[in-house]
Amino acid sequence: TRYEDIRFQFNEALTGANYALPPSAAEALQEQTAELREDVERFLDRVRLIPTLIPNLLEGTSAERQSLREAAEEVIATNTDAMLKFYGSLEVPSGELPLPPATIMTRDWALFRWQQVQLLFALDAYCRYGGRVPDTLSGKAYEKIEHDVLDAHYLLLGTLEGSFATREKKLQRWFGLLCPDGQLYS
Repeated sequence: TRYEDIRFQFNEALTGANYALPPSAAEALQEQTAELREDVERFLDRVRLIPTLIPNLLEGTSAERQSLREAAEEVIATNTDAMLKFYGSLEVPSGELPLPPATIMTRDWALFRWQQVQLLFALDAYCRYGGRVPDTLSGKAYEKIEHDVLDAHYLLLGTLEGSFATREKKLQRWFGLLCPDGQLYS
């Protein structure tokens, strides 16, 4: 178990109606918000990629679609060879540093786990939107995707640690697939 032993004192000024963040904190908040918006856009790009990776995902009866979805989740979470083959096929955008070769990567790599988690969330969002992912999102739809992006970060950390705490059934199921020997707290 890892923990930090810190001294915490609540800032009483936070309760005031006129409280304003210090300039350095406001700047950090703006940077984090911009980074999250970029993460959401990249996530939507991955969602749009799903039908090329898993064709016919939305065809058939409801039971058939659910069965195909669960099979795809299991491949993403448990089939290391398939994930490494997919990773090896990725092209690095122009100007970016090359990715480490798939031949040296294992399930223990953060990059491998990141790929799995991102694909699980993209698959879920693709199915949730019935394959019709809007070009721009606003309001509740944007908020839901933003939550998915943040939840993906938490699930990634949990898989790397081998321990995860959540009450969300979907995340519990995915963590169980990704880390069958891990510790899940619900």
